[in-house]
Amino acid sequence: MSKTGLTVDIGSVHADGDGNLVTAFNARWTAIKASLEAHLDLLSDGYRLATNNSGVALAAGDLVYRSGWDATSSQIKVKKAIVTEANASTFYATHVVSTGGANGATTIAIRKIYQLTAQNTSGLTAGRPVFLSTVAGGWVGELPTVVNRVQIVGTVIEVSATVGIIEFDLFGSVIPFGSADDV
Repeated sequence: MSKTGLTVDIGSVHADGDGNLVTAFNARWTAIKASLEAHLDLLSDGYRLATNNSGVALAAGDLVYRSGWDATSSQIKVKKAIVTEANASTFYATHVVSTGGANGATTIAIRKIYQLTAQNTSGLTAGRPVFLSTVAGGWVGELPTVVNRVQIVGTVIEVSATVGIIEFDLFGSVIPFGSADDV
């Protein structure tokens, strides 16, 4: 079937006298657009849509690790990161969440630089590293002494009891056992 005078714009094909062609194209375009939007996070600079499967609510600023893939939503799954004495129960942070949410909810997980504001950073020093905590999802300003594993997750930017700033950079380093004295 040949049609003449077709015009393509962002959302439709206009064909004189053939509503079926327009309807078919709109349906296909809607499916393509939805697929692109669902996978846009894969293309964005360090941001991912993620499904919280930690079993508990997440808060903005929680450190998480990628725990799997949710085929239904086409999103990574995340759980709270934690450092412990045992290798089997240590899960290093791969992302920080910028939006909280209940278990099963979609959140935004960030791998690139992210500033967490309104933190109590009193007693810390600007420019010094912060570390993954022994409390799930958290960070600490002092080198953890109860574990043999350490992950630097960011830097103290502003020191204050109320408006402190931590800048997370999850391309940070994991310090091997025995070398934490170098920090």
